[in-house]
Amino acid sequence: MLELIKKLNESPKPEWVKEHPFIKGVKYLPIDKVELLLNSLFTRVDIEIKEAKVELNSCVVVVRLTVYTGSEVFRIVEGVGAAPVKTAHGSGALDLDKMNSSALMTGFPAAESFAIKDAAEKLGRIFGCDLNRKDAIPLRDGYWDKVKENYWDKYKK
Repeated sequence: MLELIKKLNESPKPEWVKEHPFIKGVKYLPIDKVELLLNSLFTRVDIEIKEAKVELNSCVVVVRLTVYTGSEVFRIVEGVGAAPVKTAHGSGALDLDKMNSSALMTGFPAAESFAIKDAAEKLGRIFGCDLNRKDAIPLRDGYWDKVKENYWDKYKK
């Protein structure tokens, strides 16, 4: 278990990190890498859509992500994602009567993937939670020895 916790607190592979195409200086981890990591690190991953709705001009999705080690629940986290509803060129963002015919068909899957990524970030650095933080504190090698000595050995029994 301690090895899993160490792995979750590693930085993602630099070649997996992408620059946001529209927002300068914002980095992210693509959903395919997040899904690969989830399926590689855990024995089972359950994703439950708790809510999906159109709010103002966005598709909004809330998910609950449950990850397992062996047959035991390791952690349950929730995430929220939103994607804009696409409207006809020149229309206002709230002109939902000018909504593109595929707006919801593309908006909800995008919002779901943003929600999954938001939930996964709560599991650890490997999922990209610190990519856009300026003052993130890196973990030192000796940190894990202290965790093992002061916490893990006492409570894992």
